Amino acid sequence: MTLRVALIGTGKIAVANHLPGIGFARDAEVTALCDPNPEALAEASRVSGVTKTWTDPFALIKEAPVDAVIVATPNRAHRDIVVAAAESGRHVLCEKPLALTVAEAEDMLLGGQSAPACGT
Repeated sequence: MTLRVALIGTGKIAVANHLPGIGFARDAEVTALCDPNPEALAEASRVSGVTKTWTDPFALIKEAPVDAVIVATPNRAHRDIVVAAAESGRHVLCEKPLALTVAEAEDMLLGGQSAPACGT
């Protein structure tokens, strides 16, 4: 069985590292791409040969038949995309930094449910 992977964020680092990196895996392939920038998305599609594309990461998470997502977006966007992907049952790999604050990382770990304050 091949692990179907979506790449959310198709900037230069994602195209230079994530696309070829998944290509080295025997049982995984990138089958969907997402980027809000149509030019970056078209270039990633051309380079990779992946034709299933989205400009909205949340639409991809709802619609794409994938098993895992790589979140390669600007850091400020990680939390909401990671939580949505995890809640959909997908495996998630997120570029560093995972979150902008410890509280945000804890929130992501808890699936969007804020952690209780210390001592409560």
